[in-house]
Amino acid sequence: MVVIVIDDLDRCEESDIVEILQAVILLLNDCPILCFLAIDSRIVVSVLNVHMEKFCPKGSVSRREYLDKIIQLPINIGGIDEITKKKYIEFSSNGKSLTVENLLERITV
Repeated sequence: MVVIVIDDLDRCEESDIVEILQAVILLLNDCPILCFLAIDSRIVVSVLNVHMEKFCPKGSVSRREYLDKIIQLPINIGGIDEITKKKYIEFSSNGKSLTVENLLERITV
């Protein structure tokens, strides 16, 4: 089995998002492939609303339904609360306050 991980698809160019989703559909068709998509579905659906009209008329299927046909098992991760954000920043800064000097030190190490 082949495992494919696609992360940050929602940050790609709009035309690339559509092409990658179409490629995923082709790959998953009767092949032993497992594909993980880490995306912001709100952004992907809005891109599909703009770019899918030419090959999938609006009345035929909603863009959300189109995405749901690709994603078999959605796992939604909610927002991060302020305490968790602060802990993450403290952890990633090694407990130091985030100053320009500290950031430059981390980059040059």
